[in-house]
Amino acid sequence: MDKLYLIDRYSSLTSGAYFPEGLFTQWASDYYNNDIIVYCYGNIGITSLVKCFDYIRESHKIDVIIVIDGGVDGIFRGDEC
Repeated sequence: MDKLYLIDRYSSLTSGAYFPEGLFTQWASDYYNNDIIVYCYGNIGITSLVKCFDYIRESHKIDVIIVIDGGVDGIFRGDEC
């Protein structure tokens, strides 16, 4: 999937680069004694973003995706009040 990045405890950037996702996965994997992953995505449009979310949901067989600081102001199903 183009511009969709899986981050785990072993992911890294150049030395000294700001990489909170990598730090989080290292900490969470140690804390929960389980490999924790985070997905990041590049600058993409809504159609590609939906495809990314569908890919993540289907490949991990999950019902919920939590988006944190992804520049997403609101994603709705369309049946909200």
